[in-house]
Amino acid sequence: MEIVNPLGSHIKKHKITIFYFTLANVPPQHRSKLSSIQLLAIGKTTDCRQENGDLKLLSDFITTINCMSTQGIRMDIHGDEHIIYGKLVIAACDTLASNWLGKFKEGVAFALRNCRNCDVENSQIKYKFVERQVQLRTLEIHRERCDALRSLTSQSKQYWSKIWGINGSSPLLDIDFDITTGLVMDPMHVLLEGVVPHELSQVLFHFVSVKKMFSIEWLNSELKSFEYSYIHKHAKPEPIDKKFFESSVKIKQCAAGMLTLIHVLPIIIGRKVPPDNQHWSNTLRLIQIVLFCTSTYCSFETVFNLECLIAEYLYNFKSELYPKASFTPKMHYLIHLPSQMRKFGPLRHHWCMRFEGKNGYFANKRYKNFKNLPRTLAFRHQLHMSYMQADSKGGFSSSFLYACDEIGTGEEADFAERHPDLSDKYLTISNERIVYITKSVTIHGIKYEKGCALVLDYDECENPTLAILEEVVIRGQHKYFVVHRVQSEYNPHILSYVFDEVNRKDIIPFSDLKFKWALSVYRYGRQNTVMNVNCHALPYPL
Repeated sequence: MEIVNPLGSHIKKHKITIFYFTLANVPPQHRSKLSSIQLLAIGKTTDCRQENGDLKLLSDFITTINCMSTQGIRMDIHGDEHIIYGKLVIAACDTLASNWLGKFKEGVAFALRNCRNCDVENSQIKYKFVERQVQLRTLEIHRERCDALRSLTSQSKQYWSKIWGINGSSPLLDIDFDITTGLVMDPMHVLLEGVVPHELSQVLFHFVSVKKMFSIEWLNSELKSFEYSYIHKHAKPEPIDKKFFESSVKIKQCAAGMLTLIHVLPIIIGRKVPPDNQHWSNTLRLIQIVLFCTSTYCSFETVFNLECLIAEYLYNFKSELYPKASFTPKMHYLIHLPSQMRKFGPLRHHWCMRFEGKNGYFANKRYKNFKNLPRTLAFRHQLHMSYMQADSKGGFSSSFLYACDEIGTGEEADFAERHPDLSDKYLTISNERIVYITKSVTIHGIKYEKGCALVLDYDECENPTLAILEEVVIRGQHKYFVVHRVQSEYNPHILSYVFDEVNRKDIIPFSDLKFKWALSVYRYGRQNTVMNVNCHALPYPL
């Protein structure tokens, strides 16, 4: 990471390498907070890239994690002694950082074998669309290869290093960690900064320059005038530069902007594209893949559907639609995502989005003294974390991981008078009639605002029961959502559920919500639409 904006020969002069860690047994809603991401190690990139530089930087971590995984570490917690055990579960990095840390080939575009999960050659990745078609790497064979490289002559080492796709032995081999599966594929870098921009550059070039369905000026105008919901308004996509269509190169957006773009793109251009357009159908497959990979829920059915979608998407992209387009290494990495989900759970919990946000703590500060910069950064960060973990009296803060719910402005009201049709059901929940009414509330980092959609449940066909939030009722520490249930139908052309009118009113305790993700509601023609971005199953058969 660069902490300054260097020019010319000063590029990479102050570049630093940072390792963070989070505790996997902390619930995800708390683990996503930046304050729960801890600093593990920090050093100058030039020092880390020297021979055994990463091993020296991580030596204390390796010793500690080996101790925790075998005999445990004794800790005093609230006056009681406990033995704490632990191990490294996954290591999430971008592609270059993962390959550097694992000592795989970093130049993935030119390496003979550019995947750290399998042994497929670069020339063959465009023909392999499911994981069972490739020979997976194993930890045992990987260790044998690393041992062999150490005993070879320099010329032989250069040859076999190329054949095996590894540069040497990783420091992670010194701990109980499977480097062939634990260096996970990051959905943010693989999809939002890799496959999705590549796909959009191809399909939009086809729509704009070949089929003349619409112009780039029209698309940018629609993106600018689109009424984004409160969920998306802080991550609006940037206008698409016309030069990207003239040269058909990858469209540039930040990861959050790209995620918003694929959420709203079907609504914006869906009415311009014929329902039977194969290019659009394949783009929708990729969007569905992204929805699965960024969802906080998953099941075994999700794994199966994801594997089928990826195989179908890759085959159509290379064999049917864009045979002359490049088949990038990140497109190959997609085939390993289903097994990664099966082994480690929802892929959203593996991405680097929050770690990128943590980098902002260092990048947003101004530095004038660059002598022993890593020590300065580490000291300031740990001082900040100590402040965050302490209360006003110097003790441990009870609100370190979660401060409180944020309640919007509102008013007190008699619930029975305000909602007489719900008073009977409410009185079965609470006997206090005077409540606080508000239009918005933020709970565990998720903001619920009037007009957002909620998934109440799924039927036997995995169709969601949707409801639209009207207002939030506060009684003490308890929150209740007054909602309107809706009868919706799935529109596969825009990957969204559509509905015209709201049905009966209901009141739902927040604690009873099985699926707590708020969803955006947009207009598509004369209908309301909801894209279930936190889905775990396909609403239609494959």
